[in-house]
Amino acid sequence: TKEKDYTLDMQGYTLTAAEGEKSTGIYIEGGTVTIRDGTVTGATASGIKAVGEKTELTLDKVCIVGNKANKNEESGYLKSINAGSGIFVIKAAKMELNGCEIKENATSETLKNTERGGGMYIESAEEVIIRGSVISGNRSVQGGGIFAVSVDKLDINDSTLSENYASASGGGIYLWDSDTSLSQTKVDKN
Repeated sequence: TKEKDYTLDMQGYTLTAAEGEKSTGIYIEGGTVTIRDGTVTGATASGIKAVGEKTELTLDKVCIVGNKANKNEESGYLKSINAGSGIFVIKAAKMELNGCEIKENATSETLKNTERGGGMYIESAEEVIIRGSVISGNRSVQGGGIFAVSVDKLDINDSTLSENYASASGGGIYLWDSDTSLSQTKVDKN
């Protein structure tokens, strides 16, 4: 959607992305969007993609599992990037995750030096809050669980980052120029 405010109550259903080289489960550009109680899977260009300075995204009890990132659009830092298999956020005002699971997502490993954020890729966001969530079993070259660059405020509370893998650096989380705080959060076996 573009610049619309809405709530998507998935009522426990699973959204499986369409087949194709660049399929995205849910695409959001602008607006205030809440997604709750469902699963997003099978995407090849991010399970959920949120872009734009006017974008505010809240995810409540959403499971994002088994997605890939295949040649996502240009970021502010790189011309071509495979990033954010589970969630790809760029230039968003705010994102909040409550009781979510981000698991078993992986970048495609075709652009070795620009594979970032198996679970989540967050770039140039104003505020990101992750509460009571599990980020596990995700894979990438950098930032297996989370890759965050130029995030004004990243708060991770009462959450778990475990068993994520990065072949170069940042198995659980890779931070680059981001103001970050972790409280009551377990980072283990990454």
